[in-house]
Amino acid sequence: MAALAYVPDLQAPLAARRVALAAAQDRGVETPGQYMRNCRRSAGLSRAQVAEKVGAHAGAYPFIEGQLAALEHDQPGNYLPLARTLKAHNAFPFNLATFVGLAASTCAPALGEWDPA
Repeated sequence: MAALAYVPDLQAPLAARRVALAAAQDRGVETPGQYMRNCRRSAGLSRAQVAEKVGAHAGAYPFIEGQLAALEHDQPGNYLPLARTLKAHNAFPFNLATFVGLAASTCAPALGEWDPA
């Protein structure tokens, strides 16, 4: 008989994350996803164009485009590595410190969303 793997209950962290995102919007503060979407759109780029710029090295277009779409829709996830990659490849102009501040205020560490290292 195989041992049962521990599966954490994610309902509470997901609910806390939704509350944090809603509170940010109520205060008139952009969510991390809104910020990145607005910056990309201001540059006149589609997600596919950004994925081409960033994913050209490894043929990772679908992965990058999917990650960017998830980020822009404020789906749970640790997007700091993606943001650093976008910045390193000058995918579009944005302030990494602004993104980090927005992400830190709305993330749920219990979901593994935040590892600033």
